[in-house]
Amino acid sequence: MCIFLLSVYTNRVSPDQYGSYDLVLSFLNLIAPIAFFQIWDGMFRRSFDFQEDEDKYDVISNAYVVSIAGGAIYFLLVGVVQLFYGFDHFGWAAIYGFFFSLHYLYNYICRVFLQNKLLVGTGLINTIITAGLNIILIVVFDFGVESLYISPVIGTLIQIILIEWNIKSIKHFRAKAVNKTEITGMLKFSIPLCVSALSYWLLSGFTKVIITSMLGNYENGLYAVANKFGTIIALLVTVVQYAWNEMAYLMVGDKNRTQSYNICIDIMLKCVVSGGAILCIVVKCIYPYIINAQYSEGLWIVPASIIGVMFNSMAGFIGTLFMAENNTKEIMKSTLISAGANIVLCIVLTKLFGLHGATIALGMAFLLLLVIRLIQAVRKFNLNINMRKYLPIFFVLILSIVEYYLIDNLA
Repeated sequence: MCIFLLSVYTNRVSPDQYGSYDLVLSFLNLIAPIAFFQIWDGMFRRSFDFQEDEDKYDVISNAYVVSIAGGAIYFLLVGVVQLFYGFDHFGWAAIYGFFFSLHYLYNYICRVFLQNKLLVGTGLINTIITAGLNIILIVVFDFGVESLYISPVIGTLIQIILIEWNIKSIKHFRAKAVNKTEITGMLKFSIPLCVSALSYWLLSGFTKVIITSMLGNYENGLYAVANKFGTIIALLVTVVQYAWNEMAYLMVGDKNRTQSYNICIDIMLKCVVSGGAILCIVVKCIYPYIINAQYSEGLWIVPASIIGVMFNSMAGFIGTLFMAENNTKEIMKSTLISAGANIVLCIVLTKLFGLHGATIALGMAFLLLLVIRLIQAVRKFNLNINMRKYLPIFFVLILSIVEYYLIDNLA
């Protein structure tokens, strides 16, 4: 469905428009988690310290209080950004970012009660509604970029209503349960993740800003479309990571958890690298048939984009270990270092090699992020990771990339 929608977008929305839209999203992805203090992560982690539903609802009550303050901060920050950039469709963009935050909060409320079927089911409904509305608004009513804001807002609102209808978290809100100590504890867990969110934006979001400022909206539109293929891997890893988060939190205190960590990392690394190799070949075959010709130049940056997403997905997977151990500072350190590297690399390589340089710089920064977190994990958890046994898989990935470019040369 995602691929089909990409075909609709590229046929109806120009690279300039899509590039501008993607830049707006990058700013919203920065503002939303910081404004809301990424409280959903603190809420989710804290909930695992309790067994009774009543206690979990009390944790959610405290998270709601933080979220109310976060909403006010969010709209203030969005307004400040608008003063400097003057984005089109600002009203819908601001609402989109707000619902993006509520979506995270309610997804984690689902996971607090291990209601994964409800999460998946409502998520599917959200996806179908969003996709259907996008097709109707773009194809039938000839809407432009604004439909990319309107449709997900409506789909997300319906998902939130369905989750609330089943879990009734608002009904169980207790003002007496709200206390400074509980909120402070969750914020101590979440605030380092906010810094990580800012640092992470200096990876992915900063790259989009540099592309737009140095090359233009057109090139950022090409970059945005090329990145969509890499998100296929990110989505699959995210699905697994939801279950992995819960398992890692439940394993805290287990003396044998290191062995489980080793097994999970080994499986994920093999699957992600293999999936990246396959995806490169698949994209090369289907790109000309589903992506409009005005985005054809984006074909050549897809492999670097996919590799970057692979490294980032694995780094996020390993980061869960530190979240489970209440050690979010390690996540913050690794992200800050990688962000600093990306700032330098992105400016230099974009100036030298244009769009290709920006994409390669981000991939290198994500690789650094993965390496740092692997080293951190090995030191802290005494993991036994032998990189030599992964060499055959990486060799296959390299072959697929060579073939990606060689096929066109032979043609």
